[in-house]
Amino acid sequence: MTTGVARIEQWIEENSRSLTGEEMSDTIFIFKDSVYTLKKTDAGAFDVVQSSGKVVVFRNEQETDDFTCKICGGHHDNRIETIRCCMDRHD
Repeated sequence: MTTGVARIEQWIEENSRSLTGEEMSDTIFIFKDSVYTLKKTDAGAFDVVQSSGKVVVFRNEQETDDFTCKICGGHHDNRIETIRCCMDRHD
């Protein structure tokens, strides 16, 4: 199973050729319910600082209603269809 830190290390490796250390510093990552922040050390390396808690990401500017799936954003005719929509996608 991939961890958040492993994904971040992969991201650093993939982006270090196109982004400067200053551009990458203070980048925020979300993996499950953990928030990670890249902090550049005095030696020029990166530390990954983790904090945990419930994470809520608003992907759209508009608010959703009871008939909009909170996972995929699909709109349904009733609450039961809405609840069932992405049940298999929940962790």
